[in-house]
Amino acid sequence: MKSNRINTTIIVILFFTVFNLSAGNIEFGIYGGLSIPTADFADDNIYEDKAGFALKGFGLGIEMNKPLNSSSLYWSSSVSFLINSYNTDEIEDYYRDDLQYYPNVYKCKVDAGFWGNIPLLTGIKFQTKISPTLEFFGLGQIGINIVNHPDLDIELDFGDYYGYYYEVRSTINFDSATTFAFMVGGGVSLNKKLNISFKYFGLGKAELKGESNSENKSYIDGEIAFIDTYENDIEKDQSISIFLLSLGFNF
Repeated sequence: MKSNRINTTIIVILFFTVFNLSAGNIEFGIYGGLSIPTADFADDNIYEDKAGFALKGFGLGIEMNKPLNSSSLYWSSSVSFLINSYNTDEIEDYYRDDLQYYPNVYKCKVDAGFWGNIPLLTGIKFQTKISPTLEFFGLGQIGINIVNHPDLDIELDFGDYYGYYYEVRSTINFDSATTFAFMVGGGVSLNKKLNISFKYFGLGKAELKGESNSENKSYIDGEIAFIDTYENDIEKDQSISIFLLSLGFNF
């Protein structure tokens, strides 16, 4: 996991370096707003392998625009940081249903981190005036996306009719992955400074690989009866798509 974060940092640095070394007048902008997962990424059906359990979150980004020969066209590049919470409620309900035949359920808890997506994109931006102070713009970009799946921690404590008490502790960790990505969007700009935009990010299908670790303890009369440990490699293909509604500022 650490090496993946280092690789991500290197890619971001190279992205900005290459863009800044390209001579010409470059306009910078920042944006932030609501990140809305869609389709499979937002699916929370635990019985579907395609479900991403992503909830609404937030997105931040930097955009760099270089005017082309046409006054309306720009070479546009961006890097966005899209963060979405993970829906643990459905997973907890699944375990509660599984434990419903045990007389005593003391704990059923699932903790999760966040989905993180970092699309690094480049393409074309079109901008035209619709009034002296207001401009409409549209853009399309392609590039790569760096995906980070949230880690999961599962804690189950329960007892049966025979006096046994059980503790289950499981963790699920995924490595980051890289996918092909695109973005299309549009918006309006006020006085070339403030802008409101609506962007759709198609972030491809990530081939995620990770591992699950579980330790199960059984007690009788307060004493440990036995301990079982399990470790498994896991794989998951996850399609990712996000709408970003954002407010931006151009420098």
